[in-house]
Amino acid sequence: TVKKDQCLVRSFIDSKFYSIARKDIKELDILSLPESELCAKPGLRRASVFLKAGVVPDNWKMDISEILESSSSDDEDCPAEENEEEKEKEPKKEEEE
Repeated sequence: TVKKDQCLVRSFIDSKFYSIARKDIKELDILSLPESELCAKPGLRRASVFLKAGVVPDNWKMDISEILESSSSDDEDCPAEENEEEKEKEPKKEEEE
């Protein structure tokens, strides 16, 4: 979960989600950067294409379950809870059949 003083951001480099403290976020006018700097940094180049053309990077297009997995570290921290939830679901499935 993202806390009140954090933002969930997505990287143009690796497409992963990161929780960033609001105080650490800095505004960048990417459209005014020199082309040489954009070429040297792939993440900035992809962000520039996104801002200019409104094109979402292909590697951002994914199933919602993948998004939830990549943005949630709680599942890794609490595998016991996850197993309990799965056990609770199993009897319900059997009852339905």
